[in-house]
Amino acid sequence: VVFYYSYRDLIRKVLYYLQNPVEADAIARKGREAVWSPSQLIDHVLDIVVGIGCKAKIFLHIPLHRLNRELKTVVYGFKSNTRAQIVENPADADFVVLDLMWITWKGLMSKQLREVLENLHDKMGKTIVVFDWGDETFPWYWDARIKYYFKRSRVDKSSDRFNVIYPYGFNMSLLPPLYYPLKPAWADAMAEELKDGPSRAQRPVDVSCLFSF
Repeated sequence: VVFYYSYRDLIRKVLYYLQNPVEADAIARKGREAVWSPSQLIDHVLDIVVGIGCKAKIFLHIPLHRLNRELKTVVYGFKSNTRAQIVENPADADFVVLDLMWITWKGLMSKQLREVLENLHDKMGKTIVVFDWGDETFPWYWDARIKYYFKRSRVDKSSDRFNVIYPYGFNMSLLPPLYYPLKPAWADAMAEELKDGPSRAQRPVDVSCLFSF
């Protein structure tokens, strides 16, 4: 992945890599190897929460009737992963998954989140796992009862540093990362197109940006 910090920097880097196709191709190959499917994202979560290669029963405290954007991809990942078994009763689960951006407001404790933590954590003793897809480089909402806090944005791009969470005093780098996975259809289509595709010099498009749910 190549990052840019301004439009001028973007243009400079685009021109550089167009003039240095060997370097560009090496980055592209690494990028393709790093692409995760929704199921691989869940492998990442399970490896951290229950151990590498271990299976788990999961209760998704997610509005299945209103799935869109990240939620839809996450649920698909859980359903397609052979290590994950979704259960309907939280009592049967090894851990509970929450989507913070759906269940509460930024920086505030909602009634629904309070009830979930009190019932599932305090009374039932369930491990709480949350996903935070927010652009903010600090937690959407922080509570000590959340054992595993997966965060997408963790680095402040203006300073290239991980933020420190106060008053707890620990670095955002300690939170496990959350990645956007590519839909299987997108990944398969790209791989098929590039398999027998034209050389870089013959391609009509040299630069592409993909951001899709």
